[in-house]
Amino acid sequence: MLRTFFYEKVSLLKQSICMLLSAVLIWTTCPVRAADPTGQIGNISTVYKYNEKGFLLSGINLQNGSTTKYIGNKIDYTFHLGIDGKEVMETKYNYDDQGRIARITDCTTGRYIQYGAITEADT
Repeated sequence: MLRTFFYEKVSLLKQSICMLLSAVLIWTTCPVRAADPTGQIGNISTVYKYNEKGFLLSGINLQNGSTTKYIGNKIDYTFHLGIDGKEVMETKYNYDDQGRIARITDCTTGRYIQYGAITEADT
């Protein structure tokens, strides 16, 4: 279909409009990052905030409802919002220096969960 669209006698205006609409659709659906002078980078579903030296400060992912705080290029913590059908559940993930999850906090109950297990102090 596209081959006949470009080889047949179709006006340049129609071809330009088609290409522009295609680029807009790809831009809004693909995770392509674009620079913005405000220091925020992202597309419709993901936004990253950088400081003046180019270090990543925070990121917001609107598709899975998470907010991430960075120190340099390492993750400090991530808040994840979820819905179980009745209420909003908020979970905080703390990371160690290697970027591995060190502690999980269930913010709705206030319980601290060691990664992989619940500690005895939490019960």
